[in-house]
Amino acid sequence: MYEREMAIRQMPAFPPLLRMINIHIQGGKEQEVRKAAADIAAKCRTLAKSLAAESMRDPVEILGPAPSPLDRLRDRYRWQVLLKGVCQDDLHAVCHQVVTCQADFAVGDIKIGIDVDPENMM
Repeated sequence: MYEREMAIRQMPAFPPLLRMINIHIQGGKEQEVRKAAADIAAKCRTLAKSLAAESMRDPVEILGPAPSPLDRLRDRYRWQVLLKGVCQDDLHAVCHQVVTCQADFAVGDIKIGIDVDPENMM
């Protein structure tokens, strides 16, 4: 079973072959949540590109922004940005910048959460 599961996880790559970080964005106004998610994804892409150029390592892949599988819960809209990469240091550097710039993204009632190696994408 292990060998079969590892073969499945290689294409496309999933843990433990790489690391994943899910950035959750939620708030009461859908347009504000969507804009915050787009801004976060753009910032992550810029940072990932510069890290790849500096380190010559495999780049951090940015997926999204996209609505969460449960896109609205308790009158709050939910979006996410998924980061995938082999180098844990690069992933953490991108997340650190998101946290550092959080005040720029989290306007109004926007909340941002970071889930490292998520067990569940809901």
